[in-house]
Amino acid sequence: MNLDVRKPCRFAFPLGVAAVIWLSLAGPDHIPNPGTWDKLNHTLAYLVIGTAGFLGYPTRRGLIAVAVGLFLLGGGLELIQTQLPKRYGSLADVVANTVGLGLALFGARLAEVWLKPPRDKASP
Repeated sequence: MNLDVRKPCRFAFPLGVAAVIWLSLAGPDHIPNPGTWDKLNHTLAYLVIGTAGFLGYPTRRGLIAVAVGLFLLGGGLELIQTQLPKRYGSLADVVANTVGLGLALFGARLAEVWLKPPRDKASP
């Protein structure tokens, strides 16, 4: 299958990042509670935005920038949370974010193989 997902992923990536920032810094009264385990929420959030980033920027430089940027974002948000009322930072949240990023990279690399156009089979 030949499908260019870069444009929609480049559109979705900053929206996802903005949503994660808002959810991370908003007070608990403003955050929907889906009733799931908090670490699962972190993993899924970074899986989604990581996948969008990795598919949107599939070059080596892009992959590194997305991975490092999202890792630093997650860690930075946890540090900021230590200074906010009714919020607390957690190293376990950083680990969950990183697991999500790892899964996103793995999934994006698989998708790249699946979405790559077929090679022309030229006769010898």
